[in-house]
Amino acid sequence: MTVSIISQEWLSGRTGCREGSTVIAPLSGLDDSGALQINPSADGTGEVVPLPKPGEVVWLTGQGEEETCRGVWVGTLREAPAATVPAELSARVLVDGQLRMMRGPACRFDARRVVLGDGEVPPAEMLAGLAQLSTLLDQQAAEHQSWREEMAAAAHEKAEAHDLCGVFDAFMADWGLPGRTRTWAVCVDTSESVTLYVQANSQEEAENSVTSDQVDAARSAYTMNWTVTHCSQE
Repeated sequence: MTVSIISQEWLSGRTGCREGSTVIAPLSGLDDSGALQINPSADGTGEVVPLPKPGEVVWLTGQGEEETCRGVWVGTLREAPAATVPAELSARVLVDGQLRMMRGPACRFDARRVVLGDGEVPPAEMLAGLAQLSTLLDQQAAEHQSWREEMAAAAHEKAEAHDLCGVFDAFMADWGLPGRTRTWAVCVDTSESVTLYVQANSQEEAENSVTSDQVDAARSAYTMNWTVTHCSQE
């Protein structure tokens, strides 16, 4: 079902995010042109995308290895703002009695397109339990990430103390864990070509009239070419 006319009842209690962002905030209404407005805490300048409410029946098209499915919206995973492009949300959906994690850009979960107007909705008690489970899973994920970082830091110290740096780095890479952060010296060769336009009576006069200030001013309008020539650990 596609929602063409948005009412205050439909907006009430609904959240959303801007296209290209993962920061979710409450929707605050419509502006004079009919465009959705969102709490100022949401970053970005992209179009505002409304998200389903917990308990709404949704139809989500397949993406990648995920199959198209019909389920009940539980909520989105609380995660740090995305540093990658394109930004993706993680959503939890109850499908055939199983809780699934589905990822995609905000537009994939646009409530104006994916929310169905029919279908049996689970009891409120079940939805409340799923919401609590969702929050618990978020907390466990955050705690696991914190433990992972602390464990890696302690392992770094042990490797340094027992001169096992090479073996340690290989082990961490094999298991997808962060290796040691070290200082590296990177040597770079740069080259740049700019064109200056001067008034002169001869080639010699034109070449001699060029000043350092003119060259510096011209450089700001060009992209410098560079290549790494050498890299070594300090």
